[in-house]
Amino acid sequence: MASRSYIQVCLPLKLDFTPWYSTTEELHVGQRVAVTFARKPYIGVVLGVGGQPDVTTVYPIDLADTGLADITPAELKLWDFVSSYYMCTLGEVYKAAYPVGKLRLEEVASKLGSRAAQSQEKRRLALETRIPMLEARLAAKEAALARKHRPDIAERLQEERDRIAQQLSLTRQDLAELVAVPASQAFQEAIDFGEKPVLLRGTDRVPYYLDEIRRTLTSGRDVLILEPETDFGFSLRDDLGRGLRGSLLLYGAATGQKEKREVLAAVRDASRPVAVIGVRSSVFLPWSKLGLVIVDEEQDASFKQSEQAPHYNGRDVAAMLARIHGARLLLGSACPSLESVNNCLSGKYEMVEVREKLPEVEIIDIPAERRKNGMIGNYSRRALEEIRALPADALVTVVRCFQTEDDAAAELREVLPGRDPQLLSAPAARKSSSHSALTLVLQADALFDRADFRADEKALQMLCSIRAHTDKLVVQCGAASHPVYRALASDAAGQKTAIAELLAERKKYSLPPYTRLIYMSDRNGVVRREVLQRDSSLTSRKAELKLQYGALYSFDVDPL
Repeated sequence: MASRSYIQVCLPLKLDFTPWYSTTEELHVGQRVAVTFARKPYIGVVLGVGGQPDVTTVYPIDLADTGLADITPAELKLWDFVSSYYMCTLGEVYKAAYPVGKLRLEEVASKLGSRAAQSQEKRRLALETRIPMLEARLAAKEAALARKHRPDIAERLQEERDRIAQQLSLTRQDLAELVAVPASQAFQEAIDFGEKPVLLRGTDRVPYYLDEIRRTLTSGRDVLILEPETDFGFSLRDDLGRGLRGSLLLYGAATGQKEKREVLAAVRDASRPVAVIGVRSSVFLPWSKLGLVIVDEEQDASFKQSEQAPHYNGRDVAAMLARIHGARLLLGSACPSLESVNNCLSGKYEMVEVREKLPEVEIIDIPAERRKNGMIGNYSRRALEEIRALPADALVTVVRCFQTEDDAAAELREVLPGRDPQLLSAPAARKSSSHSALTLVLQADALFDRADFRADEKALQMLCSIRAHTDKLVVQCGAASHPVYRALASDAAGQKTAIAELLAERKKYSLPPYTRLIYMSDRNGVVRREVLQRDSSLTSRKAELKLQYGALYSFDVDPL
């Protein structure tokens, strides 16, 4: 009879202890087993094998062979980081990494086997086999053309030769990625020789992404491209798709079940590298050969999980994921977060500027305009004149920041009769897929939420996003000298000065990125705020708070 041993199992629950179970099977860390806890069935992860339980009653496991893939050491290491940094239990991280829907996908995949991966491998082998055959046929036709023939026969041979050459070219395109636009020397040196993460600042980032993705895939390693929202992922997939034929997958809420199974199988498959565009939860995919992590729009607040624990930031977890796998980290943004800018100033990251011509920005000071009778309602006469000077078919966008849509539309009809500008809210303008000849932002000061210390930063990021969709941006505001507007309208040197002012204000009042904020919420929704210094005591102080208040509060570290 096999001897009985004890194991510790992580369950997808908020528990301040790790349950013990007994088994007669030979198990290992990371293996997933079926167990019962509080009379409910769960799939747990073996965290420890052997040892003596510190409880009197230990139940046996229900099933050792679940048919599910093991949780890798790299995954467990990432879970430990998330649990420690974001002050939650390991079970809560497990639940976030493997929610019920993902678990069902794995169960289906284990039954279906790896047919999808096998099919892709067969296609690759077929293409590799076809290329030398086409090359041989092409050589034969060219040899035949070299001999003398009647004009009609020579013409037919030439047509056959051209057709084979076209087939060969298309087959090579299917097998190999298209050549990307070469990156700038500064960017290439930062990527090639630097060990630091790179912050790529600018709007035209796709050529840089594409070049690095192709290099990573060629080396046999996977790529994770993290996007804040699924819509951004679709857009980036369209931009990258032609250069990454057959190697680009999408993972997010809008992805179908079949596609999600393909992604899970692909990242576990060591034989074929893939690039995955995904939302924040993609950091918890079972990566096995990750070589490059790209966080696009790294400043976006959608990377933050705010609904339930763990309250992690996908950008920051992606940075740890890259470190665990020894992968390169590339952050991209037209207007980076102050946290990332500060990391560059401190030497932790390296910033590379994309050289590009930015749209013209005009800042209109409303108080100054009112003093010289330059306003008609909420519109400056200067802005209206610029709109009227545009061709009738030119697209004009008006961004409302505080008015209701009906009020804004009514006033717009009065001041611009005969024209039909596109009227959008600020969030809608940020995500717009259309490109305007001119965009007018009304009362931009309304973007500054006084209750949020990040209001300045968020307003600047919003305006930079809107600027990317227009040839000219006109901003009406009440304080044209504010650092946000100066950063928006200035050259590179002026932008650095304005951003330095914003950081200096944060430092003066002991706010992130110079400190760490922790919001502690009880069951009644009452929030208590703790401010911790970013020094060697940070980790131990967080552990003390978790030990002292963990039973009463849930924690949100670095809230946005």
